[in-house]
Amino acid sequence: MESVFADIQSCSTTALFSLEVLDDSMEPEFPVGCIVVIDPSARPHSGSYVLVENEMGMVMRQLWVRAGREYLRPLNDDYHTVRIESTSIIKGVVCQRKGKRRADKKFYS
Repeated sequence: MESVFADIQSCSTTALFSLEVLDDSMEPEFPVGCIVVIDPSARPHSGSYVLVENEMGMVMRQLWVRAGREYLRPLNDDYHTVRIESTSIIKGVVCQRKGKRRADKKFYS
Protein backbone atom coordinates (compact mmCIF):
# COMPACT_ATOMS: atom_id res chain seq x y z
CA MET A 1 0.00 0.00 0.00
CA GLU A 2 1.26 3.45 -0.77
CA SER A 3 0.69 6.40 1.52
CA VAL A 4 0.08 8.79 -1.40
CA PHE A 5 -3.55 7.69 -1.50
CA ALA A 6 -4.45 8.68 2.06
CA ASP A 7 -3.14 11.20 4.49
CA ILE A 8 -3.73 9.28 7.70
CA GLN A 9 -2.28 12.14 9.72
CA SER A 10 -5.46 14.12 9.00
CA CYS A 11 -7.70 11.40 10.50
CA SER A 12 -8.82 11.30 14.10
CA THR A 13 -6.92 8.76 16.15
CA THR A 14 -10.15 6.77 16.55
CA ALA A 15 -11.77 7.31 13.13
CA LEU A 16 -11.88 4.32 10.81
CA PHE A 17 -10.42 4.92 7.35
CA SER A 18 -10.09 2.87 4.18
CA LEU A 19 -7.30 2.25 1.70
CA GLU A 20 -7.02 0.41 -1.59
CA VAL A 21 -4.56 -2.49 -1.82
CA LEU A 22 -2.04 -1.60 -4.53
CA ASP A 23 0.32 -4.58 -4.61
CA ASP A 24 0.23 -8.37 -4.38
CA SER A 25 2.19 -8.74 -1.12
CA MET A 26 -0.91 -9.82 0.82
CA GLU A 27 -2.52 -12.06 -1.79
CA PRO A 28 -4.56 -14.21 -1.83
CA GLU A 29 -6.38 -12.81 1.25
CA PHE A 30 -6.16 -9.19 0.02
CA PRO A 31 -6.09 -9.03 -3.78
CA VAL A 32 -4.95 -5.94 -5.66
CA GLY A 33 -7.81 -3.45 -5.86
CA CYS A 34 -9.70 -4.57 -2.77
CA ILE A 35 -10.52 -2.01 -0.10
CA VAL A 36 -9.44 -2.51 3.51
CA VAL A 37 -10.92 -0.68 6.48
CA ILE A 38 -8.38 0.28 9.14
CA ASP A 39 -9.14 0.85 12.83
CA PRO A 40 -6.34 3.00 14.31
CA SER A 41 -7.60 2.45 17.86
CA ALA A 42 -7.67 -1.38 17.76
CA ARG A 43 -5.00 -3.31 19.65
CA PRO A 44 -3.06 -5.68 17.40
CA HIS A 45 -2.37 -9.27 18.39
CA SER A 46 -0.49 -12.12 16.77
CA GLY A 47 -2.31 -12.89 13.53
CA SER A 48 -3.76 -9.37 13.08
CA TYR A 49 -3.43 -7.71 9.71
CA VAL A 50 -1.86 -4.32 10.37
CA LEU A 51 -0.95 -1.11 8.57
CA VAL A 52 2.60 -0.08 9.41
CA GLU A 53 4.82 2.84 8.57
CA ASN A 54 8.43 1.92 7.92
CA GLU A 55 11.26 2.88 5.57
CA MET A 56 9.17 1.64 2.61
CA GLY A 57 6.26 3.93 3.51
CA MET A 58 2.86 2.52 4.47
CA VAL A 59 2.53 -1.24 4.06
CA MET A 60 0.07 -3.87 5.20
CA ARG A 61 1.37 -7.07 6.79
CA GLN A 62 0.33 -9.76 9.24
CA LEU A 63 1.69 -9.32 12.75
CA TRP A 64 3.32 -12.56 13.83
CA VAL A 65 4.60 -13.09 17.38
CA ARG A 66 6.91 -16.05 18.02
CA ALA A 67 9.03 -16.65 21.14
CA GLY A 68 8.38 -13.09 22.32
CA ARG A 69 9.65 -11.55 19.07
CA GLU A 70 7.43 -9.63 16.66
CA TYR A 71 7.52 -10.00 12.89
CA LEU A 72 5.68 -8.49 9.95
CA ARG A 73 4.77 -11.24 7.54
CA PRO A 74 3.49 -10.87 3.97
CA LEU A 75 1.14 -13.57 2.74
CA ASN A 76 2.86 -13.73 -0.66
CA ASP A 77 6.11 -15.72 -0.46
CA ASP A 78 7.74 -13.38 -3.02
CA TYR A 79 8.11 -10.83 -0.20
CA HIS A 80 10.22 -11.06 2.96
CA THR A 81 9.19 -11.36 6.60
CA VAL A 82 10.91 -8.75 8.76
CA ARG A 83 11.46 -8.57 12.49
CA ILE A 84 10.36 -5.38 14.23
CA GLU A 85 11.67 -3.98 17.49
CA SER A 86 8.49 -2.19 18.48
CA THR A 87 4.81 -2.18 17.59
CA SER A 88 4.90 1.63 17.64
CA ILE A 89 5.19 1.57 13.82
CA ILE A 90 1.70 0.01 13.65
CA LYS A 91 -0.78 2.68 12.57
CA GLY A 92 -3.91 0.53 12.67
CA VAL A 93 -5.49 -2.89 12.41
CA VAL A 94 -7.46 -4.15 9.42
CA CYS A 95 -11.04 -4.76 10.56
CA GLN A 96 -12.75 -5.30 7.21
CA ARG A 97 -12.10 -6.15 3.56
CA LYS A 98 -14.40 -5.08 0.75
CA GLY A 99 -14.39 -6.09 -2.89
CA LYS A 100 -16.52 -5.73 -5.98
CA ARG A 101 -18.91 -8.50 -4.99
CA ARG A 102 -20.86 -8.94 -1.78
CA ALA A 103 -19.08 -12.27 -1.28
CA ASP A 104 -15.75 -10.40 -1.12
CA LYS A 105 -16.73 -8.65 2.12
CA LYS A 106 -15.03 -10.07 5.22
CA PHE A 107 -14.60 -8.91 8.82
CA TYR A 108 -11.49 -9.41 11.00
CA SER A 109 -11.06 -9.17 14.75
